[in-house]
Parts: sequence; structure tokens; C-alpha cells
Amino acid sequence: MKTNNNTTATTLLSLTALLAAAPFAAAGPTTPTRVASNLLTSPPYRTSGVVWGDHPDPTNIQRGSGTVAVNPRIAVSCAHVVFEDGRWMDNFKFAPAFHGGSTSHPENATNKTAFRGRWLWSRYSGGETASAYANDFFVHYAFSNLAGGNYAGWETSNSTTSHPLNGTGSKLIVGYPGSDAYYMNSVGPFTSSFTSVSGHYFWNPSVWVRPGMSGGGVFKNVNGDWRLEGVTVSAYPDRMGAGVRAIDHEAMKLVSAAIVSSGGGINAPAYVNRSFNNSSQVTIPDNNPAWTRRTLPLINLPTWITRASVSCTIMHPYKGDLEVMVTAPNGRSLMLHNRSGGSADNVIISGMDISSIVNGSNPNGTWTLSARDRAASDIGQITSFTVNLTSF
Repeated sequence: MKTNNNTTATTLLSLTALLAAAPFAAAGPTTPTRVASNLLTSPPYRTSGVVWGDHPDPTNIQRGSGTVAVNPRIAVSCAHVVFEDGRWMDNFKFAPAFHGGSTSHPENATNKTAFRGRWLWSRYSGGETASAYANDFFVHYAFSNLAGGNYAGWETSNSTTSHPLNGTGSKLIVGYPGSDAYYMNSVGPFTSSFTSVSGHYFWNPSVWVRPGMSGGGVFKNVNGDWRLEGVTVSAYPDRMGAGVRAIDHEAMKLVSAAIVSSGGGINAPAYVNRSFNNSSQVTIPDNNPAWTRRTLPLINLPTWITRASVSCTIMHPYKGDLEVMVTAPNGRSLMLHNRSGGSADNVIISGMDISSIVNGSNPNGTWTLSARDRAASDIGQITSFTVNLTSF
């Protein structure tokens, strides 16, 4: 998957069950194609770029792909791009949105930046197994912006069965295959799903990535925004298939450490585990389609989080009358209670995970709890509303 200028080294994975089901004929937008030059200033291409550095053979250049995400001073990639023959390579650089082709090397890019350090898991030691790919994640950092101040948002999930990459929805892979010199390529958009092979190492037999695309971003479109969901780590050289290290909370810890090492800049993280509460009481009118709302204004938080949860108490003698939802500052909502429970008393929610509606966006702003009574004869009250936010 990483590429040297004289040789192409390809990481292979033997996944018999997946091979049996994989469609191997190249199919339209699921194969890598060169990105049109006029798209290079648009997301997610403007924050994707070439990663390159030293190699034990001085006539070679070790290279792969990477993405500036979460913070303008860091780039996420995969560990095997910078690991060769049992040692870590040095002096890596990054050129965003590079599209030089065979006549121009990214060393000549006017906007290249030298990385100053990196964060990785100490348990990674190379290899071409599913468990090795599950640890194949890497974060570079610099002391200045890497892509003109631009950076991609992302989503994270600890689940291997309900990660954003598991389901349908428009996805895109960006990277630099060695077969197309230094031209940026993309795969997609496509809607096929990734599934877990080993932890957060996911596989998709319906798309095709090529050597050199290692470390390239795997994005999903969320309300028109291309958010980073993982990095490319493995492929077959001649068959359809793409292996991805999906982003989870543990990966976020490496990102946080890298941002601190970079000097912070925009979005400097701090470990945050804070709760915000509104305990003022408000009556919910009986049998009324209008929403009754409680709000929480949140300020001075890091502009990315790894987990959000909500708690609330609504006193009501017939909980089956009630609909309850929460809305994040980005406008996305989640239904918490939808007229279940019949004649039982009260809606009490404690620590429900609502990360899906805020991951990758700014948690600062107004959070809203909304409730309404959709049947006659009883009234209730919202008595408490709490949002808990965590970032690593």
C-alpha cells in the first residue's frame, strides 16, 4: 500500500470468507480515478495530500497519503507508511491537494510542510494480518498549519457494528496511487458498507484502492459535509477490496496528544468531562402539538468531542402521552422517547448516548430538550435537563 519511487510494496490480507463474496470486476465509480483539478480547492480534497520521507535506500522515497483533520496542525495517516524493515522512517513532509503528476515531485510544492513529530500505538510493529491492521493508525504534527488553515471534521464510534462506516450513505476514499504518479485519485462516491474484520479494522469487498493510497482518508457525507471516518490500510493489488482502520475513541487520544505536541493552535484540546444542567421547571400543556422547550447554552468547550450523553426527568402520570427529543447546536435532533410505556409514570432518561448527533461538529451553542403531550387528560412538567460532554 505504501509506495517507493523504485518499487511498489503492497500489503495483502488473506480474507477467505470475504474473497468468496467479493465482486472482482472493476465497476465504475468504485475504482480509483484521477480527481479533476477544479475540485482540489473543495472538501475533502483540499485537506488530503501526499506524505513522504526518507528511506534506508537514499535513492528511494517512502510515501503514502494523509488527511489534515480535527486541527490544522495535524495529519492522520497509517503507521505502515512510515515503517519499513522493522524501523521508523524519518523527515516526513506533507503537501496538501498536490496534483503534480510524473513531471513534478511534491518536494517542489510551494505549500509543503515538514512534520515535527508523530504519535502512534507502541503495540504496532508491522505485519500484514487483521490484528496488525487494527493498530495501523498514525498521527503526524507540525508547528504550523498544514493545509492553509483548512481541516476536515470527523466522526468517531467505539462500536464495530454501528460505526458510520457500517451502513449505507455516500462515502469517498482519497489518496495517491503509485500507478498514477503524484496525481490525487478518489474512489466513489459509493454507498456500500464496511464490516469489522478485527476490532476497528474494517473491510469492504466492493471498492478498489491501489498501492500508494495507504493512509488516505475514508470519508462519509453527513448533511453535505465530508467527514473523515477512517484511513486506508490494506488492499489487493489486482482485485476489488479496501481495508480501513476506522476511527474510534482510542484513535482520538492519539490525535489529542498530537495537537498538544503541536502547540495547540486552533482547537487546542484539553481533557473535558463536563455536565451542564437546567433544573428550572416548565409545564407541558395537555394534548398540544406545540413543543415545550428547555435550553442549555454551552460555551468555552473544545470544538470537537468524543462522546455526548443526555439525562432528563419529565414528571407525568401517563408517559405514553409524551414525545421527547434533544437537539444539538448543529440542528441535528434525536428522539429520546416516543409515546412508549403506556400508563406508567414519568419519563426518566439517564446518560443516553447521543454522540451521533454532534460528533464532528462544534458542541458550543444552544442545546434544546423538547417535549409535547399528544393525548388528552393529563399534564406534566420538565424538571431537569442535563448534557454531559467528554473529549480526550
